[in-house]
Parts: sequence; structure tokens; C-alpha cells
Amino acid sequence: MHICQIIPKLHAGGAEVGCMALAKALVKLGHQASIVTSGGRYVAPCKQAGVDIIELPVHQKSPWALHQNTKKIRDITQAINADLVHVRSRAPAWSTYHALKRSTTPWITTYHGAYKQSNRLKYQYNRVMTLGRKIIAPSEFMHQHILHHYPECKDKIITISRGIDLCAYQTVPNQDQISAFREQCDIKPHEKIILLPGRLTALKGHFLCLKALQKIAPKLRKKSYKILFLGD
Repeated sequence: MHICQIIPKLHAGGAEVGCMALAKALVKLGHQASIVTSGGRYVAPCKQAGVDIIELPVHQKSPWALHQNTKKIRDITQAINADLVHVRSRAPAWSTYHALKRSTTPWITTYHGAYKQSNRLKYQYNRVMTLGRKIIAPSEFMHQHILHHYPECKDKIITISRGIDLCAYQTVPNQDQISAFREQCDIKPHEKIILLPGRLTALKGHFLCLKALQKIAPKLRKKSYKILFLGD
């Protein structure tokens, strides 16, 4: 098969890591994998793994950019003879929708974010993520979120829970490295550590973590805690 994924940028983030992991896995299994993107730090490792990178400004959201990308996506999918197009964001999804609505090439989406539905315009803009042949929900939470806002799509949703590449965590630091890190972060031997790894955005719950610690602080009985935010 030839699977073409479309994502605005290949920078840090769950959608981006998942896009790269899927493309690498497809190549390893003997399939062809292409990614249409505007660029990013994961472009180089994808190319090294045999993934075809097609650079296109699919991160742009202006009506003119969406119109321009529509024709280019139509041309790209025809040129590479894509068997399936997998879109991971709203702006390129609109271009893909118009590019392939008269085509026999199927396209699907992964509904990555719990997008705000603050008004009717926002509702319609987000709705494009439900217009493909299938909708992948990366968690049960997202499955329920989609159902809540677009109940008519219940038969199109497939939940595929996100995974973690455990090979990336097999290196165990030695005691000297641990001591150096604790010193760098000014972590005392008696302190308990709360680690919150994630992109520095409100969606990841950093403020919620601080509020939660404020609430339970009186119950800690003078125990010392340190929160570490690990992010980009």
C-alpha cells in the first residue's frame, strides 16, 4: 500500500510523534509512506527511515492558502497513486476534503484535539475532522468527545489508543548522572518529585497541577514536594 499522511508540522507533539511512528512502521512492513507537511525537526529521521517527505505549507489557515493547497493535494495524491490519505489537522483536512470529494481515493482523519466549540462557526470548522470515511479517536475520552458533539458519526469512529515507544526509554542513567541532575534542579534528598512531562500548553494541565497541589498542601504535613515541568 501507499499511505499518505498530512500534518501541518513535524515538530514536538503527540500527533507528530504518532505520524512519524506510523510512517516508519509502514516502511518497515514493506509499504510506501509519504508525509505532506510544512517541515519540522522530525523530517530528517523520517527521511532516514525511508519515508517520503513532501513539503507543502499545510500549516497555513487563510482561505487563499486552503484553496491553493486543495489543488496541490489533489495533484500529489494522484502523482504518488495514494491508496489512502490520513489527515491529522483541521486546516489540511479542509483542503483534502475539497481535493478528494470527487475522487475514489479514500481519506480518514485522526481527531487529536478536544477543539473548542464556542460558536456555530467553530463547530462547522471543526466538523471537517468527521467528514472522512473513518474517524480515529486516539483515546476513549476523545471517542466520547466526538460522540457528544457529532453523534451522527457514531458508526464511523474507531478508537485506537495511543502507544509509547518503550525503546526510547531503555537507557538507564548512572548514579553520577542522577546526582548531577538533582543538583542542576536544586532537588534536596528529602524532597518528593512530581514530574509532569508534556508540551507547554494549557491543554496539558500545568495550571491544574499547581491548583491541585495548593488544595492538598495543608495535608502534606510539612513534607517537601518539588514539581518539575518537562517540556519544549
